[in-house]
Amino acid sequence: MKTIQEIAARIGWKTRKWNFKFELITIHLGNQEEFGFRCFTIHRNFYRHSLLSIFISLPNRTTRQRLRIDEWDVLWSNNAMWKWYDRTTENLMWSRAEPGRWKALRLRILDRLFK
Repeated sequence: MKTIQEIAARIGWKTRKWNFKFELITIHLGNQEEFGFRCFTIHRNFYRHSLLSIFISLPNRTTRQRLRIDEWDVLWSNNAMWKWYDRTTENLMWSRAEPGRWKALRLRILDRLFK
């Protein structure tokens, strides 16, 4: 018969790699000159997925001269778009092929979003 400590140690060993967190709403008001909110956020495997999220940094005339959007996410799409953008730019850097019109348009739009 196993003791409670052995069962707890076994559960702890099985769940040691789990990384999951849920936040219904997060609001930042003036946290280091940053304003924003996140609604229905899931942190899974060190990635953040939000139903709706936007964080804006205000200019402080020393490190930021303009208004800057630091984080955005709509309908959990930010990570998927970033992965596509990263893979595509990497492939274009190492290949000699030119992107098609549709791919070039998507790259230009995503380049503006992620820069």
